Amino acid sequence: MKKNILILKQICKCIQKKTVLNQFYMNIQNGEIVNLIGMEDSGKEDVFSILFGQEKIDSGEIVFNRRSYTQMSQRIVEHAGGIFFINNDEPMVAELSVAENLYIVEKMNYFKRSVSRKKMETQAQFVFAKFGIDIAPGKKVGELNAFEQRILRVLRAYVKRAKLIVINDLMDDYLWQRMDKIIRILNQIKEEGTSILWINSYPDKITEIADKTYVIRQGKNVTTFYKGEYEKEKILNCMTGSANTAEKDLKHSLKNTYAFEVRDLSNFYISSTTFGCRSGEILGIYDVQNKFSRELRRTLLGRRFYNGSIRIGGKEYQAEQEYGAVRSGLGIIDGSKYQDHIFEELTILENIELPIYKKNARKRMFVNSRVTEYIRQKEYEFLDLKKRNIQDKAIGLTKGEAMRLIFHRWLWVNPKAICCFQPFLRLDVESREFLYRIFLEFAHKGTGVIISSANVADLTPICDRIIEIDGNKIKESVEKSYFPDMFQN
Repeated sequence: MKKNILILKQICKCIQKKTVLNQFYMNIQNGEIVNLIGMEDSGKEDVFSILFGQEKIDSGEIVFNRRSYTQMSQRIVEHAGGIFFINNDEPMVAELSVAENLYIVEKMNYFKRSVSRKKMETQAQFVFAKFGIDIAPGKKVGELNAFEQRILRVLRAYVKRAKLIVINDLMDDYLWQRMDKIIRILNQIKEEGTSILWINSYPDKITEIADKTYVIRQGKNVTTFYKGEYEKEKILNCMTGSANTAEKDLKHSLKNTYAFEVRDLSNFYISSTTFGCRSGEILGIYDVQNKFSRELRRTLLGRRFYNGSIRIGGKEYQAEQEYGAVRSGLGIIDGSKYQDHIFEELTILENIELPIYKKNARKRMFVNSRVTEYIRQKEYEFLDLKKRNIQDKAIGLTKGEAMRLIFHRWLWVNPKAICCFQPFLRLDVESREFLYRIFLEFAHKGTGVIISSANVADLTPICDRIIEIDGNKIKESVEKSYFPDMFQN
């Protein structure tokens, strides 16, 4: 018989006089996978912060495992052996082994006595075999790839007898190709009575298989979808409050000149590869494993020795350092690191203006105020940072806000070609639509746009052509008219 494991009753929360949660409710029963989905600033992060103990509720009630909490000021439930939290910022102890991280990393002795390393490794091997995971228990965690570390975090919660595992914004390029394995593991855990709360910003495969999906917007419940009711468009419309426009036919003109070319490019991973992107073209690279794309990015940044040639705007490009790419008219953007390229001591406007100060300066000394004022007016119209002034310091920008700033910075540079690696990673529907608009803006200016993604559904709405990658080489090039036949989104 199902029983309630977590109930949120009419939760209200205000931060700096702004209501972030308004009568929000949610109910999770044991052995359920529940999806909480919403855009940035929808309130889903505040739900996570309250459960995690970072924030208190102003009113309402939280019932976990039949115990009521009206002020969640501490992580009482986690220390009582109930809720375990997993997110991208959760630390792992790289110097310890897999087995040690699995059992003793938080100084909790679940065996109630001193346990030898050998016994921990034996027990870890048993757990891995049960879930079909091929990881050596004695291996240092620092030697694991990103996917293996995420699996270890989930299994750590399992061995600690979690009643509820809260997984927040865990998707990245490593997980797209392994979602079936993630789903299998979560279903196994679910069958043993543990519940999963999966929090995300965009519908994914977990949303498809969830027992319930709660859509939150502006701190309020919008609707709840139950298993079998999944429709991506309906969920997107509920998240935004309007019809989704990302899938509309987007047209622009292509030129005959090439903005970006690689000829017989090869390194220790990439096999002799030739492809190009025309000026004004939006070219997709569909790379499920993402290894080819990572090596291409590192090669363009001068971090890999390579054979063959790279040409930008018809001129030979020598890959050395990132500033060399900028001088050559090549933009390189890594979607997993938007916030790493923000200078918080500068204002938002200054962050955008950085690349054009040299062009904008009179006699290389004084900034042209008329140009600056023109930029400021254009940014107010297009940047769409709803809750910020571009004269504010760029402190605490969300991922979506940082993304907008980075792309506008490049828009003013007007590069010949721009390579975007996993640009849609963990972005909500509104930010994705913004990306589509700005990619079109680049294309209309004649920039060649190259977009790499492990999820083909990111590429089909916007790309003129998609190159499909198989391992370390190009499998085929597909024109837009053939997308419906070749790619099932």
